[in-house]
Amino acid sequence: MSGTGKRSFVRIPIAVRISFNFVDPSKREDLIREITRGGEDPYKDIEAFSRLLIEKHKLQETKDVNALILDFLVYIKRKLDEIELVLKDQKKASEFENKAITVDLGGGGLAFEWEEPIPPGSYLDILIDVPLFPKQGIRALGKVVTCDKERNRNIVRVSFDYIKEDDREDLIKFVFIKQREILARRSLGRA
Repeated sequence: MSGTGKRSFVRIPIAVRISFNFVDPSKREDLIREITRGGEDPYKDIEAFSRLLIEKHKLQETKDVNALILDFLVYIKRKLDEIELVLKDQKKASEFENKAITVDLGGGGLAFEWEEPIPPGSYLDILIDVPLFPKQGIRALGKVVTCDKERNRNIVRVSFDYIKEDDREDLIKFVFIKQREILARRSLGRA
């Protein structure tokens, strides 16, 4: 179990827009690499970044590079990278063929209504439209667990096969915020 623990299994009834494409199982690993986007932060190691600056600008010693300036440059570079990813995700959203609304959502998966049955085991490339700044959406690889007919509609239940951990954490935070809103509305209704 990941560091998110039981929190990833909490699901709440919430309507959120999603976009998705069906994924050929042979393309699963390629999609995981695309979602991961290289994984490691090249600026995580300040010393490596300072060596890069020293070499690039032919500086004599590390003391020529003020640590505060380095930290600031790394911070700015990360923010620019986040903005670039947001812009790429906005472009990517238009490439999804299917649109739906969730009936429940959590850190471990989601459920949505769909006009046609989707076979269990099917993979979906999912973009979840959650209003989390600076993110405009969270991308995940989902695997259909069940597809049941309920009151003349297909309810597709999906488990996240792959989602970046920081995205899962953001999604869990969003779910808990919405859960508090639901509880607050209920308590106001009783008063």
